[in-house]
Amino acid sequence: MNIVAFLGKQHKSILIFFGAMALVLVGVGDYFATGEIVEFSVFFLIPIAFFTWFLGRRAGVLACVISAAIIMGVNLSSPLHEIHHRVAYWNTLVWLGFFLLITFVIAHLKVLHLRERELSRIDQLTQVAPRLAFYEIASTEINRARRSALPITLSYMDLDSF
Repeated sequence: MNIVAFLGKQHKSILIFFGAMALVLVGVGDYFATGEIVEFSVFFLIPIAFFTWFLGRRAGVLACVISAAIIMGVNLSSPLHEIHHRVAYWNTLVWLGFFLLITFVIAHLKVLHLRERELSRIDQLTQVAPRLAFYEIASTEINRARRSALPITLSYMDLDSF
């Protein structure tokens, strides 16, 4: 099982916790990098993408706003922006726009991914699940039978030249 499948099966509270921790870690990194004139804000895309993919577009937009607020706070506390504090506001607005754009792209990619996944699971001509779907369903049922220690019955028909 890959990490995306594993995370997709987790409860929302666990996903929110991991996403929030990623936001905090990137925020701390941004705080320490700002004094060094190093741009660290691009790493906010990691928790934003995480929230968008696993929790939806609204959670991604909320992560964008929180990330932009962290960026603004870090920039306003930086000695680089003491004289020209309007630059910090402009940078925050630019980052927020960029983050929102990426959020909507990721949300749309998730919709396309789910649609393609669904299309690959059903033959359009016969409306029957192909071999790949059979193996996935069989694997799930075998694992369920093992967990519950119950027997399983399997029937398989191969129709050549159908």
